[in-house]
Amino acid sequence: MNTSIAVIAAVAFVAAVVVIGVAYALLRRKVEGERAGIRNEAEKALADARRQAESRIREADIEAKEKVLAARAEFEKTVQASRQEIAGLEKRVQQKEENLDRKLNQLEKREEEYGRKEKAVGDQQKRLEDKEAEVQRSCNHNRRPARRQKRHQTPAQPSSQDQRH
Repeated sequence: MNTSIAVIAAVAFVAAVVVIGVAYALLRRKVEGERAGIRNEAEKALADARRQAESRIREADIEAKEKVLAARAEFEKTVQASRQEIAGLEKRVQQKEENLDRKLNQLEKREEEYGRKEKAVGDQQKRLEDKEAEVQRSCNHNRRPARRQKRHQTPAQPSSQDQRH
């Protein structure tokens, strides 16, 4: 009996070692399967995270480009408004310059006209002075002989000048 117990114990021991070995192998397979599953899930999660990160990067890039385009459009709008304002100011300045040129031309024409009139008045004054001097000489010349005649006339005869007065 001892031998049979020993054989039974040996068989039980071998069976236990085999069962433990099989259980260990199954457990190891299960753990490796779980590890592989976890690894696959981790790789999937990592791949999803990378895709999401790339997607967010693309979205951020697109958003940044849109903001740049919007800023550029706003800048161009501002520049265009400034250009229009400058063009308006330049047009006003040009109109004012033209008005000033016109006024200057008018003043120059008036100045020339005044110069001509002044010269004409001066010439006319000179002619009048010359005529006045001529009339004065003529009057002086006519009076001298009349005075001589007065001296030679008798008191009863009135002179022609006395008759006029």
